[in-house]
Amino acid sequence: MARESKLTNEVYASLLHQIASGEISVGSKLPTEAELAQTYSVSRFVIRGAITQLRSHGYIETIRGSGSFVTKPKDKPEPSPREYIFQPCTDTQFEMHGLADVLLINEIRMLFEGELAALAALRWDEKDMEAIEAAYYGAIDGEKDHDEALRYEMDFHYSIIKASKNAFGVACYNWMKPYLLVGTNLNHQLHLMLPKLSHKKVLKEHKTILKALHARDAEAARKAMCEHIAIFHSDIEHTKDAVDFKKSS
Repeated sequence: MARESKLTNEVYASLLHQIASGEISVGSKLPTEAELAQTYSVSRFVIRGAITQLRSHGYIETIRGSGSFVTKPKDKPEPSPREYIFQPCTDTQFEMHGLADVLLINEIRMLFEGELAALAALRWDEKDMEAIEAAYYGAIDGEKDHDEALRYEMDFHYSIIKASKNAFGVACYNWMKPYLLVGTNLNHQLHLMLPKLSHKKVLKEHKTILKALHARDAEAARKAMCEHIAIFHSDIEHTKDAVDFKKSS
């Protein structure tokens, strides 16, 4: 038992180091228990103990039927006094336990990002548009692997949030970002069988949003953003239904 406890702590420390160094990035899915057991040459019981520690310390979220995802890096540096940061009360912490929780987050996201996209259409400056376009065109430029595609997706949305010039909105988005990454990562994985189709669909939706921003059309930007997130929401909902069906059959 003592040896297993020692091995569990060693695996935990190793995985935590990979999270802290960025080798396993926020939003990424951890390998399966079987894969980790093979990598570290230990039992799945040892791996399960290390995963439990990571989860209890808030570094990962486990979604039943989908796996474990990194939600925050270790020892995140404190922001400078000029940075806005939203610290929620301890009794309002949100925990993700399944795809139903991803859908709850996405419902808020539709309301939140739609309105900030409308503000961004009215308030963006040249620097904001450069950042938005860099994320948009970066996704177009060549074939992207999973992590890079995820980064451009998040950069596009974050750049629009910043262009709203609403500091509290940016702070709220930064607090939600780890949860959004889990949901976005899941959506990317849904389309592994049809990656090109999925990529084209996302780019088409982003192009519609970008066009509305260029025109400074707040209503069109709000509508385009909400429709984009609604399609994402539908993809996750269909996956949830499929998972629930498998459980009941």
